[in-house]
Amino acid sequence: SGKSADIHCAGAPVHLPCSCGPLVPLPLRSVSAHLCPSSTLHRNHHRMALTMLQSSFCHIKGLTPAIEKELWAAGIFTWSLFLSSARSERPAVARTSAIEARVQQSIERLEARDHRYFIDAFIEEKARGELCRVLPLIRDRLCFIDIETSGFSPNCDVLTIASVTSRSRSPRPDSLPTPSQLPLSGAQPGLSPTTPIQSAGTSPAPPQPLGNTALPDRIGGSSLVGEIRTHVHGRSQGAFQIDPDAVLVTYNGSAFDLRHLQRAFPEEPITNAHIDMRYVLERLGLKGGQKSVEEQLCLPRPPSLAHINGSLAKPLWDLFTSRGEMRYLHTLLAYNVEDCLQLAAVTAAAFERVARATPYYRSTPPLGLPVTPNPFTVCPDAVSEAALVAPQWPRRVPSPARVPR
Repeated sequence: SGKSADIHCAGAPVHLPCSCGPLVPLPLRSVSAHLCPSSTLHRNHHRMALTMLQSSFCHIKGLTPAIEKELWAAGIFTWSLFLSSARSERPAVARTSAIEARVQQSIERLEARDHRYFIDAFIEEKARGELCRVLPLIRDRLCFIDIETSGFSPNCDVLTIASVTSRSRSPRPDSLPTPSQLPLSGAQPGLSPTTPIQSAGTSPAPPQPLGNTALPDRIGGSSLVGEIRTHVHGRSQGAFQIDPDAVLVTYNGSAFDLRHLQRAFPEEPITNAHIDMRYVLERLGLKGGQKSVEEQLCLPRPPSLAHINGSLAKPLWDLFTSRGEMRYLHTLLAYNVEDCLQLAAVTAAAFERVARATPYYRSTPPLGLPVTPNPFTVCPDAVSEAALVAPQWPRRVPSPARVPR
């Protein structure tokens, strides 16, 4: 693109070309560093990563992002330095006792690990774009959630729900579950249990109720494990359970996902803290749908899922319910889960960019989210059949100039 970015590494500026467009400079650390950190980083992860939060002032009532930068320019990088500094060293608006009391409150709330206080404070002070600064405090309770619906109207049905939750590592299972062992289906009153499609050479697995599947990260050293949960309309028993301590992470969930979930399960009110990454990314100059943002961040999806979008959800569901073949549900769930996995990667990329603008960027370790494989497989024939029923599906045909010779 001809653009470039100046990045500081170990105190020395490094001039790097930008390959992702003018809005997204090449990151100093790759997204994979945030998704599969080394054990060395994890030993001091909590103490070091929270320094970024401790250098934040824009969540404090009366202090704007501009004032925050003035404080940093004056050498006041953290809350403790703020309280120990002379009032004459601070901008005029930051010299009052009320501001000092609010800074002291931030110290106390951090000691209590009160993540909701900081999330609410950033939102109330219209600093949603800086919510990534809270992520190191809640990295072991993030729940990336996404739904697939029968349409886009307020009254459409929720067909499937998927979530990927990062938790502290539990005892590692002997091996990763195979697709035939995953909880894809369950018995429903009046219906016979269904069995997932078996790959060649595998024995049929007994049907299991839909629930959660804990999958360890693929690279050793991570202190977290990714837990995948799925829910299928009419097949799963009860409501979709959300850990009350989890912090929900969505893309445009404030306007869509959470509203539909609350309407689908009115007996289970959603009271969790929530981070809508759409607003964080808009603050970084990244606008559009989630897949558009992924492309701007150079985060490709697997080839089998690259050209599938939400308009195929209803056709895949209709084919599944009319024919009873699990390959349609497999494909729908693969797309649903991939949205959550990609949202985690997008969150890691956003964290990198927000961290880069803070004073302690070089000492801030990667976010360290677990790398979780997608347990569901796309059936290409199912995608083709669903595409015939969904004429609005954008078929991407390579331009003549890109057709391999």
